[in-house]
Amino acid sequence: MVQEATVNRELFVKHGFPDSVFDELNRTLNQYESATEAANVAKRDRIGATADLAAVAAELIDLVKVLDGLNQFCFRDQPDLLASWGNATNIVGPGPKPAEPTPAVGAACAGGRRFSHRAPN
Repeated sequence: MVQEATVNRELFVKHGFPDSVFDELNRTLNQYESATEAANVAKRDRIGATADLAAVAAELIDLVKVLDGLNQFCFRDQPDLLASWGNATNIVGPGPKPAEPTPAVGAACAGGRRFSHRAPN
C-alpha cells in the first residue's frame, strides 16, 4: 500500500499532502518492522530459556535425590542432622487442593429433593 502511494506521490503532493509524510511513513514502518522482529526474537529466547530452566530444574531434583540417599546413610545415627536435612529438602510449594465441601443436611440433592432428619409419615 505504501509502495502504491509512493508511486502516486506527485498526485498526493499536488492535492496538498506534505511531501515529508512519505519519508515519515517509511521511517515509521521500518521502526515497526524492527520492533516486531525484536519482539519475535525475545519471545523465541524466552521460550528457549524456559525449556532450559525446566531441564536444569529436573537435573537439580535428581541431584537432591542422590544427596538424600547419601545423607540418609551418613546421618543414620544422628537424628538431629537427619531431621535438619529433611527440613532443608522439604520445599514449600502449592498445598493440596482443598476438599470439596460436603452438602449440609437439608441441602438439595439431584432431582431437587431435600434430605430430612425425620422419617416419612
